[in-house]
Amino acid sequence: MEKQIFSRRGFIGASAVASAAAISSAAGIKPSDLPDLTVKEVKVHKVKDYSHVVSITTSSGIEGNFTFRNTETDLEVPSWLAAVKPMLTGRSALDRASLNSQWAPPLRRNGGIPLGSGAVDCCLWDILGKAVGLPVYQLLGACRTRLLAYASSQMLNSVDEFVASALKAKAEGFKCYKVHAPVIPPFESASVYVRGTPPDRGGDYRLDMEVAKAVRKAVGDDYMLMWDRVGVYTRQEALTVGRLLDTWLMRTPSQQATSDLERYKKLRISCIFIPPLRGASR
Repeated sequence: MEKQIFSRRGFIGASAVASAAAISSAAGIKPSDLPDLTVKEVKVHKVKDYSHVVSITTSSGIEGNFTFRNTETDLEVPSWLAAVKPMLTGRSALDRASLNSQWAPPLRRNGGIPLGSGAVDCCLWDILGKAVGLPVYQLLGACRTRLLAYASSQMLNSVDEFVASALKAKAEGFKCYKVHAPVIPPFESASVYVRGTPPDRGGDYRLDMEVAKAVRKAVGDDYMLMWDRVGVYTRQEALTVGRLLDTWLMRTPSQQATSDLERYKKLRISCIFIPPLRGASR
């Protein structure tokens, strides 16, 4: 008998299939009472330079939306739209899982450029929630109704700017503050996510360490801090900064290139107490 292999991703994927029975059951209505969820139209609206809203509309007039910031080029949007329209038009929003599977696995979670199925997936969930009058988190299985919000800095340029920003967030009542480490132009952030390799320039880990020390001193020892370098460290730089951050128990998302799993493995076993997070774990 062939051994069946189970995976966490497979389990979650199977449990999130948006069947008519599952969706209507979550809302306490009959499947036959659902509106027509056939996709009629797919559009991308440009809000401003590099900012877009994906819109998917059903025959019953329900519109699902997804907002993304395009960090590469607007030229890729029309080609993505041309590919997506025939995939979706005439299909039901309830076919979310099968529609999502048409993309290669690395692109299924991608909502930006290169546009994967993440934008479509979010739009279809938005449609399903609106169809039954429930927020999507309840359709997926709600665990809590309240979450602690944190303030997040811009990529500022100096130690003093970060200190002022952190103190402002603390004064406004935020219980946690995330530092987006300083940027040294030119910053090729898109290359981190598209090519999976650190850009040639964009940051100085020594300046980052000065920012970390100054912000911690300013907000006090008991205040929660997070650190986001957006993927530009080498392994040695990530290790050096990580050991400093250990001192103040900061969480450290996106320290190095998001696709280099071997680096994350080595970083984790190299005496860093804080678990480094891969990618934007939102």
